[in-house]
Amino acid sequence: MNEDITTIFYKEGYDLAIQNAKSLSKIAINAANENEFGIACALNILSAEEAIKANFLIIKHYNPSSEISDFDEIFLDHKVKHKHIKELAILHQIKLDLIKKDIKLFNEFLDIIKDLPKS
Repeated sequence: MNEDITTIFYKEGYDLAIQNAKSLSKIAINAANENEFGIACALNILSAEEAIKANFLIIKHYNPSSEISDFDEIFLDHKVKHKHIKELAILHQIKLDLIKKDIKLFNEFLDIIKDLPKS
């Protein structure tokens, strides 16, 4: 991939945002272990916000000409970040439901195979 300064900028931004997300999550776990649940919750939210920013940046890194709604706002507005976190959670649940359905079908197929004669 022939990277220009823009795609390098997006990749470096992604790296920083994902590292921030990981650090905030680690500290949130430490806070929870100290029974500081309010602080842990706040840090988890900030971690998720950083992860959403990282998601936007990595998309722009691989598709720099893509138009992403709310791209500029994701760096400025907590409400926009929270909206995208909720949307991502919904999408994740849909994917999990589809995987569960596929696994159920696969298990049914395995049951059929078990009953087939060896020949």
